[in-house]
Amino acid sequence: FGNGGATWVPQDVEKDTIALIQYTSGSTGVPKGCVLTHGNYVSNLEVMRWALNPPDDAPVLNSPISGVSWLPQYHDMGFVGGILGTIYGGRTTVLMSPSAFLMRPIRWLQAISRFGATITAAPSFAYEACVKRTTAEQRAALDLSSLSIAVIGAEPISAETLQSFAEAFAPAGFRPEAFIPAYGLAEATLGVTGMSESPVPVVRHIDRTALSEERVVEVAADTAGAVPLVACGAKAESQQVLIVDPETRLPCCADEVGEIWASGPSIAQGYWGRPEETERTFGATLADTGEGPFLRTGDLGFVCAGELFVTGRWNDLITIRDIKYYPNDIEDTVGGSDPALMPGRTAVFTVKPNPRADEQLVIVQEVNRASLNSDLSGAVEAIRAAVLATHNVSAHDVLLVEPMQVPTTTSGKIQRSACR
Repeated sequence: FGNGGATWVPQDVEKDTIALIQYTSGSTGVPKGCVLTHGNYVSNLEVMRWALNPPDDAPVLNSPISGVSWLPQYHDMGFVGGILGTIYGGRTTVLMSPSAFLMRPIRWLQAISRFGATITAAPSFAYEACVKRTTAEQRAALDLSSLSIAVIGAEPISAETLQSFAEAFAPAGFRPEAFIPAYGLAEATLGVTGMSESPVPVVRHIDRTALSEERVVEVAADTAGAVPLVACGAKAESQQVLIVDPETRLPCCADEVGEIWASGPSIAQGYWGRPEETERTFGATLADTGEGPFLRTGDLGFVCAGELFVTGRWNDLITIRDIKYYPNDIEDTVGGSDPALMPGRTAVFTVKPNPRADEQLVIVQEVNRASLNSDLSGAVEAIRAAVLATHNVSAHDVLLVEPMQVPTTTSGKIQRSACR
């Protein structure tokens, strides 16, 4: 351009013009390319602007530096939320390398503190890493009082993580009201739900046995077998979210767990070069009314008081002796069973020792570096005891591995199938 090159001419595009192909993370299989149009992106950016609408006194749009993001820019949360959201909202965002965060999570919070950022976003594991891998002295040097919006999503959201992060960084000025749990996926451009009328994240405790039977039975937090689930907010007006029985394709009752179906202008056009999967995933219709098409997300959940609660992935469900288990529920139990283990770095799946045998539970768990040279037999026994006591199932095998050995996607999601 400086040497008299041709002047750039804006291109005329329609809302149905393909903008790009955005790939899924591949947590449950081979990554698939979602065909997204300009209309899909504009619609979803409007959804996010609605979901992240701050209170009148929040300085989100008035700060010189309004965002900090370390998320990979080839991932939907990093690209749509971190890059396009910044441009669309007329904000300024400081971008960090994902490896810089992974090496030292404190760098993310130091950037927020240094630049007075008001908005950030990350998966649950990132907030957990900030709690586990920072010292009281490091936290005391931070000022997170400017942070008005801390989006948390892209993977199952831990209620314990929300509480531990809020408590650990309260002295640095972090307010739990900043948390915005959200739900989305690449097939919906990014966001599906996210805004809540509650000033703090909503946590409901559901009976574990009822969940295994696809029922929603709320219990007190101190009840044995209570599973804490975090609300992922409500849908935007332009979106439709239904809970549907994945086998009968009939809408579920309010007290039933089903597959999350979504429709609206943010839904992708399909998978690039995969016509059969496109029809199966993006062309769903209700069996009773024929209403559709809907996106079948493959995620399970329920809606309570207008907010979405995600319980797990349909394809990830473990069935042992005709009883269904959510692997993420067992993984949470394993990660917290012994101090030598790294929470959030667990993979649970089943194998058949032989064709006639029942499915058997296998656990792969990372050990923290400080414990690598220790006798870990006690940790293995702690895992077995915790899983048996909490879930009433015995582990066929427990494998402890070094840090960073459990396979994950580029966005940090555990790849259970890759562990088999």
